[in-house]
Amino acid sequence: MALIVKRRIKLTTDGIDVAKMLVVAKTAAQGEVSYADFVGSDATPKIITFVPAQLEYYLNLPDDLPVTEGQYYIGCAPQDAAGNVGDITQKQYFFDFTAPAALLLEIL
Repeated sequence: MALIVKRRIKLTTDGIDVAKMLVVAKTAAQGEVSYADFVGSDATPKIITFVPAQLEYYLNLPDDLPVTEGQYYIGCAPQDAAGNVGDITQKQYFFDFTAPAALLLEIL
């Protein structure tokens, strides 16, 4: 059985006043992340609840945010206690979850 390396996303609040962090993954074919992905009627962001004094948060892919192999936009935005959503930060990344083929082993 192959060993597939998982990927991690690191989110840093840098001391901003935030109640939640919203995270979305979209395939390149779906296009870039927009506000509708966070608050629209069909929106299903991963919600991370803010913990006071914690500056860094991690998501493990594909466990915490379901992605398959391919090119993705990963977007995140802060949300305050009133429900206001701040600026979107996003990165584009190619996720590779396919192991190489097995080697041929001969004993001579």
